[in-house]
Amino acid sequence: MYTSRTDFLEDGLMSRRKQKTPVVLIYAQFPPGEDSGATRSIEPWVREAEAIFGHQPQFDVISLFGTDARHDRIVQVLRRVRSRKGLVAFYGAGCECGSALFEDQIALQRDDMPLMPAIGLLDAGLLSNKIVYVVACHSGKLLGRSLTDGRHSTTYIGYEDEVSASDEESVDFDSIQVPGFQESVNSGLTVLHEGGTCREARDRIYDEYQWWIDYWMERNDMPKVLTLIGNQQALSLAIGNPRESLM
Repeated sequence: MYTSRTDFLEDGLMSRRKQKTPVVLIYAQFPPGEDSGATRSIEPWVREAEAIFGHQPQFDVISLFGTDARHDRIVQVLRRVRSRKGLVAFYGAGCECGSALFEDQIALQRDDMPLMPAIGLLDAGLLSNKIVYVVACHSGKLLGRSLTDGRHSTTYIGYEDEVSASDEESVDFDSIQVPGFQESVNSGLTVLHEGGTCREARDRIYDEYQWWIDYWMERNDMPKVLTLIGNQQALSLAIGNPRESLM
């Protein structure tokens, strides 16, 4: 069978990618495609995650932002990397019931819009052999526990209750984000990048929150302290196999 030069190069690229550890970064904008304050605030967290893994040859970084963070596109990518051990990190809005993460948080409030999960309970099988790292409210409830019920070899790191980037006095998400929030939510990724376990990654997030809590406590800035304490308390244990790593 004749193989063209293009086919040969594409086959070689796919072969090399299969040897790498997949890191899938999903940022479901809300509302989708809109240049909202939330969108501008969250994007740097995801870009930092890209930078952590992007310069290392052993990782195959796949970023799904904005219109690419649709359920059909996410499923397509997850199917492609299904057989490989790796990481799936999600940034976005979580469902109050904990059963799914939504492309559009407005869908939670409007009867005329369908609920569109970016990742839902029915997708648990596509996350087998993955570390699932989530920055979204309530995602550790039904979703996190469904992923780690023993059928999928998945480990979940994330939040079981509400998580907030703005302090209690903030009225403008666009302009005010608690210093220490981004550092805390992404600190676990550095641990995983360095070969640490999921338990070590979760503990690193907890400790980073504590450092910033102490920092703002010394400056008597209680709104920031209370916000970060709330996030720290919402952080779940590493559900699944706490000894799992990317190595």
